[in-house]
Amino acid sequence: MISSVAAAMTLVAFGYVYNILEYSLEHARTVAFVMLGVNSLFYVFSSRSLSEPIWRVGWKRNPWLLLGVGMGFVLQVIVVYVPFLQEIFQTVELDILDWLIVVMASMVLVAMVEGVKFAYSRSS
Repeated sequence: MISSVAAAMTLVAFGYVYNILEYSLEHARTVAFVMLGVNSLFYVFSSRSLSEPIWRVGWKRNPWLLLGVGMGFVLQVIVVYVPFLQEIFQTVELDILDWLIVVMASMVLVAMVEGVKFAYSRSS
């Protein structure tokens, strides 16, 4: 279910950037590529516990997770902004609006997961 929602959000973002903002196809593809990666980096925090909300599971409990997520963000940024990697991955530089779209969509996904956890805990 979560993957389907993430995919749908990615398609909506792609369509918004390409059709509404009228950016290039390469730009819209880069937004979609980054959104898929960043969605996963955000979602991993919600999936640490299937019953506890994200704010109750301690941040310091798994420092390796924080390191991995940090490295994931760094790699996403490198693929988008380093010229020879742009050629390999066929990406273009993103502006602040694009990053806002990606981060907000990722936060919506986390909020949806937390809402499902809350609803499930209330029914149990």
